[in-house]
Amino acid sequence: MLLLKKLKYKKTMIHSLHLTNFQSHKDTHLEFHPGVNVIVGTSDSGKSAVIRALRWLVWNRPVGDEFRSSWGGDTSVDVELNSGQVTRIRTKVFNGYRLGADEVFEATKTDVPQEVQQTLNLGDINLQQQLDSPFLLSQSPGAVAEHFNHVAHLDQIDTGLRNVQGWIRQLEQDAKSNEQRIKGLEEELKGFEHLEKFEAEVEVLEGLEQDLIQKVNQKRQLQAIIDEINLISVSKQALQTTISMEVVIVPILDSMEQKRVKTRELQDLQKLVQEIAQTQEDIKLWEVTALMEADVNELIELYKDHRVKNTELHSLKKLYNSIEDVVFEYDKQMTRLKVMETVFHDEFPDVCPLCGKRK
Repeated sequence: MLLLKKLKYKKTMIHSLHLTNFQSHKDTHLEFHPGVNVIVGTSDSGKSAVIRALRWLVWNRPVGDEFRSSWGGDTSVDVELNSGQVTRIRTKVFNGYRLGADEVFEATKTDVPQEVQQTLNLGDINLQQQLDSPFLLSQSPGAVAEHFNHVAHLDQIDTGLRNVQGWIRQLEQDAKSNEQRIKGLEEELKGFEHLEKFEAEVEVLEGLEQDLIQKVNQKRQLQAIIDEINLISVSKQALQTTISMEVVIVPILDSMEQKRVKTRELQDLQKLVQEIAQTQEDIKLWEVTALMEADVNELIELYKDHRVKNTELHSLKKLYNSIEDVVFEYDKQMTRLKVMETVFHDEFPDVCPLCGKRK
């Protein structure tokens, strides 16, 4: 008797299993129920072949043809899970998997496509042979602990602890290396102890250097003051020469100022004469314009009418464009409506699911 518990791992449930031309199973269909399912039969009646079929489906092993029925035909194992349907197929021209109804994958050696593994979501703990030792009971405590650590992801904590311990060891090595380096530097400093004797002398020299810098700055300031005094003396001599010529320069400046005044008056008179001449020309032009007043008024009215007509034409063009846009949108919506009606008629069932009437 073979006990087959409904596999459950990460919410993966097997609902049914269909074997075709697999060992002694020509066309076997098994339906499973929640809980424990028992497959009962005499020896060599195909109970273990069910587990072999599942192992072939899940792990793509064995790779030969020994499991195929002797009477020939295509061999397949089809399983329906809550996560989807997976079929393992072996024919004369194809060896692979079918996921659902459309996706097909080649079976290469003992590799299982990633998409199939994700759909099956089954591991070593889900399948056992009839003569296998009890799960975990025959293993060592260390192996059992390692298994549960892997399930609970405690192995990641162990890895983290090992990394931290490695970092601590590295820091300790760095600390020892730094201590040795400090001792070496202290030995090197002993060779520079004589430099402390020169510290007082250096301080005295620095004081003398500061005094020298102050003296140099004071000298530069005094030299700048002397140069400024010399420049003032030169400027004073030039001003004295200019003052002595004041008697001659003042009458000349008065004459120049009178000349500027007369020149400005002359410019004003010339501008006034030009304005009078321009006014006379404007009077003649106005006289001619007055004679043409009737023609000008008529042209103004024609221009106003032209502007009104242009405004009306622009409004009509806008209205025409709006009508074209509406017609285009109407044609577009009608085309879309016809497409939607065609899709609706194609996809709507022959019998209405609401009222039960046929199309």
